Amino acid sequence: MDENSTAMTSTRHHPVAAREEELNPVQRAAYVTAGLILAAAAARPRPNWGLSLLALGAGSLLAWHGAEGRCPVKGALVRNGFMQS
Repeated sequence: MDENSTAMTSTRHHPVAAREEELNPVQRAAYVTAGLILAAAAARPRPNWGLSLLALGAGSLLAWHGAEGRCPVKGALVRNGFMQS
């Protein structure tokens, strides 16, 4: 195997991993906490079920990114010079 094929196989399972930015421990805790609060608030019965479903999905995704420690939005901001890593 040459160097290029090794690089391809390491990102094959998670193709966005090379472009995502790592979160520090404080950011990870904030993402997980905010995501769980949003998901818990969405779980209460409300008249607008679509908005509740959207909040549940967004909260779950936010908590997942925090637990995983990678954020594609932060990665995009760092790549475009809007934020430092």
